Amino acid sequence: MRNDMINFSASTIFPIITTLKEIPKIELVAFVKRTEEKIEEAKKKAIAVYDFTDYEKKGSVTGILKTGKKYYQLWIESSGITYFPTDSSELFDLFNPHFDFEKVENFIFENIDTSEVNRMEKLFYGFKNIRELDLSLFSTEKVCSMYEMFYGCSNLRKLNLNHFDTSLVEDFSAMFGACSRLEKIEISNWDTGNAKQIYWMFSSCEKLKELNIGNFKTPKIECMFEMFQACYSLKKIDMRNFTFDHITLGDRDNDRVFIEMREDAIIDVKSEKERRAILNLSERNRPKEWNEKNVRIGVKNQESEN
Repeated sequence: MRNDMINFSASTIFPIITTLKEIPKIELVAFVKRTEEKIEEAKKKAIAVYDFTDYEKKGSVTGILKTGKKYYQLWIESSGITYFPTDSSELFDLFNPHFDFEKVENFIFENIDTSEVNRMEKLFYGFKNIRELDLSLFSTEKVCSMYEMFYGCSNLRKLNLNHFDTSLVEDFSAMFGACSRLEKIEISNWDTGNAKQIYWMFSSCEKLKELNIGNFKTPKIECMFEMFQACYSLKKIDMRNFTFDHITLGDRDNDRVFIEMREDAIIDVKSEKERRAILNLSERNRPKEWNEKNVRIGVKNQESEN
């Protein structure tokens, strides 16, 4: 038996051993690698044991329910690599009604492979108690949609997305929506050449202070509706690679892009054409106080040359 071909699938969940009558409240979800002997030992001590194996693959993925500090911990253990399913949209919602994830404060990803995943829609949707997420082991080179991936993670403060390959992603809409405690997002190196939907992408990121999306390319963008809506703390946005040639800011799909932003916010753009496109917007699209001082042309490029 090959132990490197183990597929994680919430849709196959069923209890092997259980003494619980209530739905377990989970505070930690951990993906780890163990020897078969260690897994068998853990089963004997577990409150409950679950099978998460996709039987089209070889091997097994075992859920070990343990007592946590306040609630329960779910340790997802296997003797080989645990592969996420191709469509991982709302993956953890598939556990319901088996588990209550409302109390989850932390995820540990030590033993996963997401290289075959093509959809990550709503993967962490609504995990309002998570403060930090390290997704440095995530492979995203085949992902085409990250729609609402972190939407509603209202306590999230630190997010590691350094290794994300977004070259095939078409839908970024509401990806960080309502991440109201997030102050910084490192996404300056993302490839957005295939992006079509970016509406609500940063909507209600109330604590976000600065955003470098200067390398974002937008040749296929179709909708930017309320992209920065209610970013009350955002002082600066680098948009030097954005072009609006194929869209009209202010129309139905691209309305209210900068609404409810700071009066003193600074937007860096590529050329006078982009600056005029923003400044010519009506007051329903941007703060009415904005003028030429708020929208600057190529400032960073000029500074780096001097």
